Amino acid sequence: MTERNRELFALVPASLLVTAGFAAVFITRDDALSNVSLAYGAIFLALCVAGHVILRFTLENADPFLFPLVALLACFGLVVLYRIDEDLARNQATWFVVGLMVFATTIVWLRDHRRLERYRYVIAFAGLALLLLPRVPGIGQQVNGAYLGVGFGSFAFQPSELAKIAIVVFLASYLRDTRQMLVQGGRRIAGIELPSLKHLGPLLVIWGLAMLLLVFIRDLGSSLMFFGGFLAVLYVATNRVSFAAIGLALFAAGTWFFATTVDHVEDRIATWQDPFNRTLYEQEGGSYQIAQSIFAQADGGLFGEGFGQSLLRTPEGVQLLPVAETDLIYAVITNEVGLFGAVALLSIYLLICERGFKTALLAGDSFSKLLATGLTAVFALQVFVIVAAGHRTDRGLRAAGLRDRGRRDQPHPAHRRDAALRLLRGLLDRGQLPPARPAAHGLRARPGRREGRAMNAPIIRLFAGVLVLFAGLVGATSWWTVVRAEDAQDNPLNARELLKGLEVQRGDIRAGDTTVARSVPFGDNAFQREYTQEAEAISHALGYYYPLGIGGAGTERFRDDALSGQGEGLDTLFDQIAGAGAEVGDDVALNLDLEAQRVALQQLGGRKGAVVAMEPDTGRVRVMASVPGFDPGALEDEGVFTRLSTDEDNSPLINRATQSLYPPGSTFKVVTAVAAIDSGKFTPSSTLDGSSPQIFSATPLSNFGGQSYGPVTLTQALTQSINTVWAQVGVQVGGETMTEYMERFGLYEQPPIDYPDGQVEVSGVYGDEGELVRPSQANLDLGRVAIGQAGLLTTPLQMAMVASAVGNDGVLMEPRITRRVVDPDGRTVESVEPERVRRVMSRETAEQVTQMMRNVVQSGSGTAATLQGTNVAGKTGTAEIDIQSNINQLWFIAFAPSEDPEVAIAVTVERAVGGQGGQVAAPIARAVLESLLN
Repeated sequence: MTERNRELFALVPASLLVTAGFAAVFITRDDALSNVSLAYGAIFLALCVAGHVILRFTLENADPFLFPLVALLACFGLVVLYRIDEDLARNQATWFVVGLMVFATTIVWLRDHRRLERYRYVIAFAGLALLLLPRVPGIGQQVNGAYLGVGFGSFAFQPSELAKIAIVVFLASYLRDTRQMLVQGGRRIAGIELPSLKHLGPLLVIWGLAMLLLVFIRDLGSSLMFFGGFLAVLYVATNRVSFAAIGLALFAAGTWFFATTVDHVEDRIATWQDPFNRTLYEQEGGSYQIAQSIFAQADGGLFGEGFGQSLLRTPEGVQLLPVAETDLIYAVITNEVGLFGAVALLSIYLLICERGFKTALLAGDSFSKLLATGLTAVFALQVFVIVAAGHRTDRGLRAAGLRDRGRRDQPHPAHRRDAALRLLRGLLDRGQLPPARPAAHGLRARPGRREGRAMNAPIIRLFAGVLVLFAGLVGATSWWTVVRAEDAQDNPLNARELLKGLEVQRGDIRAGDTTVARSVPFGDNAFQREYTQEAEAISHALGYYYPLGIGGAGTERFRDDALSGQGEGLDTLFDQIAGAGAEVGDDVALNLDLEAQRVALQQLGGRKGAVVAMEPDTGRVRVMASVPGFDPGALEDEGVFTRLSTDEDNSPLINRATQSLYPPGSTFKVVTAVAAIDSGKFTPSSTLDGSSPQIFSATPLSNFGGQSYGPVTLTQALTQSINTVWAQVGVQVGGETMTEYMERFGLYEQPPIDYPDGQVEVSGVYGDEGELVRPSQANLDLGRVAIGQAGLLTTPLQMAMVASAVGNDGVLMEPRITRRVVDPDGRTVESVEPERVRRVMSRETAEQVTQMMRNVVQSGSGTAATLQGTNVAGKTGTAEIDIQSNINQLWFIAFAPSEDPEVAIAVTVERAVGGQGGQVAAPIARAVLESLLN
């Protein structure tokens, strides 16, 4: 098969892609297949065939793959752009036709590109003039501080697109004549042979003027491309790595200078380094674009979300991805066709670069080699800059190739003409390039093949460098679409999933028979969340759902898939492929008892603190109260969320039950008792010295009130909460055993509760730097750890799990807020069954510790928790926070009935002035237990 026939057959897949692409767009938009897509495919094929015919009769031996590859990019770009903006797509189709006409004119008029050498300086200064045009008053156009385009009425273009070709033509022509003198002449400095200024001067003047003009028009992306193209041509011409190294060093120095002296460059670097910083994200011209680009790519995954899924809009019609048709076009592509589609697109670009460098290798004269190398290098760098620019802000210095021809930015090169490609396309006509052919009239004789072959090695190395660049782009895309996709999706700033849910009638959330959250119509084909009056009582466990800025929290966030109708399994996969989406989400039923929740809040009486109650044998959470709380229905009122989220003194949005860490005080003696008895080192009747004070870790430790005891049993020591006895137990049990049982109870790991990860803290001993430290790994004060001090911090949820494990015969269950998920037809699609975490202790140990805790309530420090007719097993705690100011953390943990526990509870009152856990926290627990048991 001839090369031209290969080219013709290769155009067919591109036309089929146009047809399939537009068909997919029509199906997504109208749920119907239109024959218009066939018409578009036929027109596109006809235009490409016309270009092919011109090639067939003008450049018979030209490269057979470049034209089909560019056609493939053009058709893909047209489809993607049509998805975003039909008017822009029609304009782009017009430019595609114009591009084909210019392409045809070029290969007919400029059959011998070597004629350009005669006008090297004219072309060079014409390129400089083109760079200057955007700063000419009246015709120049400025976009966000950069001078990018030129407009004449309704016609506008970007001069740098032509200027880059002009500069490359000059560099190729000049270096063809001076390459030997640059290599052999000059003087040697610091081991590097530098060329003479006579020969290097004109080169540096033209290049320097181009750089100055680029700084003048403030287009950093074009600066990078011009500089990269200059180094590429210089390296291939001289085969001197030292020249390229010096150039890179100068570029690095210039970059550092601008980054430290120019404010908008420094700001862009800051936003690139930390795009998820809320301050940068919210400021004008900040990191919003970068963050949204990453969020969109993370949603794409391996296969993409399909056409029409990337451009999410708020109910007010505001597009989540700003200027998606230009700045964030790569994010749109990655989101809709996934990692595989993005890699396929980059592979097409890479194949074009490969054909360009092969053109350079096959060219028989120096000028052609350097011209092909320069054009290909600039093209490769342009792809790199544009794709990398998908993770940048729309401010200040902007990457080249992302501008509008007038009112907006210019589309991605995948869906626009590229002047460099038009010239590159005609270079490899094998009947034209061999040196045996007579030179065209007026041109100097060409050097032989040996001179040209000397450049082949650096061209190959340059292509290897381009491979590395493209590998970096694939790696960066893979990082956000696969490796870190979950992190990006869980980011609080990411509202994509929440916005998708606006089109779904989100399911109700119920506590018992009471609906606390429902969805109501809002705008066109959208719904908003409405919270009933009862929602405030369970605000932290329930959470909130406000996709337009605030985001989601609590159960609303954790059960988002169910509430928004995004189930798991084959049905969902088939629906996604078919473009169907659920219109009504599933309902979620909670385990929370509203009446007991109200009792807990009333008993706390406005004091900061938390109450957690759960069923020991099932893990069902019946109460999760945190004070102060908030009204979920009022968060979107003007200024409310900002005021609550910045209230550092009260932190009402923090769920103190799961997010606040406190010293557990004497309640932790239950853990120490379990470790001591279950390990076999002690029994409930073991006797120790209860005198006070005693020395632990070279520091005196006293009992509460300084009271001193004689020999006491462990049961008596727990009943009276004797610090010195339990400190001795902790020391004698040892760090290894204490660590083992702390981990058995769930410390040092995130509690397995159905609640968002970011709203659950890990309990354990925290070091001076805020790191978790295990007793077995550090020289901790074991005596004080054993009594709930010395850096030991736990959440109320964790202490409720401790009480629950003892009450459940030594078995720890996973805490569960949700009871079941019900679909719109009333069918239970998920019943949240009890899940066992592990056995913490033997049944015997659990019974013995239960009896010890029962004594605490019957005759010890916890008598205020006594329930008439019901035995309660509990433990008080009074953790000293500020001894001089008499500020304590007050605790009480318990379960009841002690013989067959139905409820386990943990109560804490934050930073109370005076008082004890048995006096303040125990009565709160008694009231909540009474409400739940009755």
